[in-house]
Amino acid sequence: LWFNCNPEGPMHWFYREWILRAEERGALYLHFTMDDNPSLSPRIRARYEKAYSGTFYRRFILGEWTAAKGLIYDFFTPQEYCARVPEKPWERVRISIDYGTVNPTSFGLWALKDGVWYRAREYYFDSRREGRQKTDTEYVADLKKFAAGETVEKVIVDPSAASFIEALRREGFPVSRADNDVADGI
Repeated sequence: LWFNCNPEGPMHWFYREWILRAEERGALYLHFTMDDNPSLSPRIRARYEKAYSGTFYRRFILGEWTAAKGLIYDFFTPQEYCARVPEKPWERVRISIDYGTVNPTSFGLWALKDGVWYRAREYYFDSRREGRQKTDTEYVADLKKFAAGETVEKVIVDPSAASFIEALRREGFPVSRADNDVADGI
């Protein structure tokens, strides 16, 4: 069998069933970009490059299976907005938590160094993918391991996660409720 397609989002059935499982299925995955298409002249390629930006540029020009749904800043590129986390000592450490029961839960350990906040570590648990949900107690245990060895100034949590916030406080975490206001235009 031979498949050739333009990428969609990373939850697309073809990406999940064939590309992510290529080795398991005994398939050979070859990644191509628009520049690999010999039928396009340099003029046409230049026109297409100018026609797309953000997610669609990454999909149609770079051949990436990237998400658009829920994407706030479609101009984001890791090369421009990501940097290496500096070595310790850090000036301050905070943890942010986006808590979910059906939706994923994410912890971010943020480190301040020379006036810049860096997301130094992250934790991610997707109950749908894992086929089970975790309890508040399990998440608190995960957070203890995640924060081990750090002096955490505060743990910032979605205010709707009331029972989880209470569980964190009972374990001595300095909890602050997140400000969930969304800026205009987002």
